[in-house]
Amino acid sequence: MKNIILAILILYGSIVHAQEVRRISLTTFIGTGFDMSKPSYTPFIGQIIGNYNFNERFSVGVGTGVSLYEKPLIPVFADAKVNVCKPRKFTPFIKCCAGYGFAVSDDANGGIYINPAIGISCVVQKRMKLLVQMGYDMQKLERLKRSENDIVSAEFVEKLNHNIISLKIGFEF
Repeated sequence: MKNIILAILILYGSIVHAQEVRRISLTTFIGTGFDMSKPSYTPFIGQIIGNYNFNERFSVGVGTGVSLYEKPLIPVFADAKVNVCKPRKFTPFIKCCAGYGFAVSDDANGGIYINPAIGISCVVQKRMKLLVQMGYDMQKLERLKRSENDIVSAEFVEKLNHNIISLKIGFEF
């Protein structure tokens, strides 16, 4: 009888623990950064990410958003996040996004998008966390440039690499 009760308690504890980890989470970010490239642009970044949480420390997902440089881009990317320790009130994390930024305008082409970052999450409510992160954004981009004067008119493709130290703030639901 003791063994049956012990087995039921262990099973109940594992079921309760499994229910504590939400399997699907939604994260939104807004941010900006300091462009270290020439020509330099201060971007606006907005993102939304859907993650599958394998456990309380590791999740992967997909995301999209908008990145406003000199031309607007729509990045589509994969996201992986690892909490450095067990979740607490303040939990540090490491994450990385990698994908492709699609250009919206006709005179530009997008390119590879990569964003490794570190940050901290803070529990605000039972099902909501505030996230603050700092990272490195790399976005490749090609744009068509035009130059004309009284004698000559020329068009050429300019290849840009935006290398940005980014600061983002967001919420996870």
